[in-house]
Amino acid sequence: MQIQNVGPLQKNSESLRNKDLVEITESDIRRWLVKEYLPNEPKEEALKKHLQLLRQIFDYGIHRKICFDNPVKFIIASDYANKCALQKKRDEERAFSKKELESIRQDCMMHLKDPFALMTLASSYSGLRAGELPVLRKSDDLGDFLHVHRQQRKEKDENGHQFFYELPHTKDERLHPHNGRLVPITPELREILDHANNLPGKSEYTFHNKKGEPLLADSYEQNLRRRCKRLEISTSNNHAFRIAYNSKLIELGFSAAERALILGHEVQTNENIYSVTDKRQLVDIRNRLIGNNSSNSQKSTKRIARKKGPVFE
Repeated sequence: MQIQNVGPLQKNSESLRNKDLVEITESDIRRWLVKEYLPNEPKEEALKKHLQLLRQIFDYGIHRKICFDNPVKFIIASDYANKCALQKKRDEERAFSKKELESIRQDCMMHLKDPFALMTLASSYSGLRAGELPVLRKSDDLGDFLHVHRQQRKEKDENGHQFFYELPHTKDERLHPHNGRLVPITPELREILDHANNLPGKSEYTFHNKKGEPLLADSYEQNLRRRCKRLEISTSNNHAFRIAYNSKLIELGFSAAERALILGHEVQTNENIYSVTDKRQLVDIRNRLIGNNSSNSQKSTKRIARKKGPVFE
């Protein structure tokens, strides 16, 4: 019996997944942790989940008399906590710099068949939250605006197992739902959405796997962390895109109310619905964004059109 097809271990345990359970030792698992898993800087919660899953696999093996010992029983997650992504940074430290944004975008443009790369690009050009990206539908593309009105959430059941589900409102609407917000679609974001429409597989979702299934926000954020680590960028969370985009809007002269309208900040939750004035203001905001980005968008369009990446696996 092997562990190669077990959930989250499929991509994170190359040295373990082709071995029979009876051959795996405690040293093998500790070596895998240090050399393969922890260099990706997972969250401590994810580390605990992986070790718990491994324990369950070996317990099952013992029950079925496939193996006779559980090598994970003496491995404690807290012993490796200092290798996990624990450090909390200040807001100004969490924002991607312009140089870092360009580096991330150039890397993603080499992989335009990878939905995670497209999600990364979309967030960098819109400031969408990590939980909003996986639940976007193609029907949310209104042409000039993206209707953002859902979020993906994660919780644990009574047995401590994680499960994911959708909510029909965004994070800032939890107290005062108002049918989401409209995010201006700039030429750069339009290019990304067009590439997403050509992803392999049929789906109602904008970003999906080959089977047409929606992706998980956790998987997206882990992919982003690995990408940033490979590019030697210390910041590695999606929220850094929101802060960077907010900073860009400040540089372009947008007011706090206008920025809240685009990003969905808490200031907007006091209104039950967007007023006619808000919608007119959004049109003006989009026109100003396109006006400020016209030269950059032409360069971006040409650059994206030239890049052809590998098919996403």
